[in-house]
Amino acid sequence: MRTGFMAILTAVCLLGGLTACNTEETSMHSRSEIVCSDQEDEFVRLYGRTYVYDGGTAYPNAASGFAVRFFGTRLEAELCAFGEWDVGLSVMVDGETDSNAEILTLHRSGGYERTVLVRDLAEGEHTVCILKRNDSLRNTFACRALTTDGTFLQAPEQPSLKMEVYGDSITNGSGILRATDPATHTDSGEYTQRTQNALQSYAAVAAAQLGAELRIYGRGGIAMAYSTDRNTVLSNFDAVAVDLDRKRFPYDYNTWTPDVVVIYLGTNDVLISAQHDTGFTMEGLKAAYCSFLRGVIGQYYGKDIPVFLCSGMMVPDSGLGDCMEAVRAELCGEFPNLETIVFDACAIGHPVVSENKAAGEKLARAILKKLEN
Repeated sequence: MRTGFMAILTAVCLLGGLTACNTEETSMHSRSEIVCSDQEDEFVRLYGRTYVYDGGTAYPNAASGFAVRFFGTRLEAELCAFGEWDVGLSVMVDGETDSNAEILTLHRSGGYERTVLVRDLAEGEHTVCILKRNDSLRNTFACRALTTDGTFLQAPEQPSLKMEVYGDSITNGSGILRATDPATHTDSGEYTQRTQNALQSYAAVAAAQLGAELRIYGRGGIAMAYSTDRNTVLSNFDAVAVDLDRKRFPYDYNTWTPDVVVIYLGTNDVLISAQHDTGFTMEGLKAAYCSFLRGVIGQYYGKDIPVFLCSGMMVPDSGLGDCMEAVRAELCGEFPNLETIVFDACAIGHPVVSENKAAGEKLARAILKKLEN
């Protein structure tokens, strides 16, 4: 199994979700079309939390998507995009590890359209992975069918290590590709669909180094507990996406169990409280973290699972690092593999690619050390 962000990709591609395809009895050596519904299909590797949308599967979360193997030269899909922004998708073929090598932009249309994903490949066996670059704040894409000029093969293997990350805009790569110059303290301030790429965030870097499947929950602007938004991660963790109605779009924690959990939240709890009266206190944030760990992570994944509480890239002087350490001190008896990690502060605004790379490498080393022990 290859490593690289496409460990997630290569074994292939990350996160998932074509929540799936029809279940008719068809030989995998004669199947050239997959019609997607709400069941997993042996020909599609799913990544991320998803839900059914108009006969297909919707992917709201960053780094969600699907991977398929086929014998042929061409792959097409019925796709649609909806939300405020167009949707950016990374298309990776046969083990490509550069998420910027081939970007497909889905324009908001309100309906499904047939889209060519790859064409003119050498006839033979190929693996294609499609991953969402943007988070759930402003767009979602859905897939209703996949077609090849050849035959679909058994879905790519799943990476043996699975990593779940709860985070905000830092985790989701907001503005990661924008132009900045720390020397002159200038920042283009461009936080758009074009400059967001969750597949280069610290979480993706760490997953790539570990050869892990990555699943991200959260989005830009979200808080753990204190916010002016309707939802927080603590209040809506069991929805498919953080802003979806948990009753209409429930997430079943029994369907996927990670080997490692990473939580990088609290930045927006701090920032929003500076402008609005949310009732925020560090002691309250500590209590919210403890509640989340006990009531969600411990309940669904067990208290022995390695958990990493992150801070540092933004609002480094806010006390978030101390708060995470206080959480660890309170819960270390219950969660023996609970760790904290503090990243270097970014130079300006949100962290860019190089800063995420350094943080991701640091996180990967910490996780590897924990797993080896």
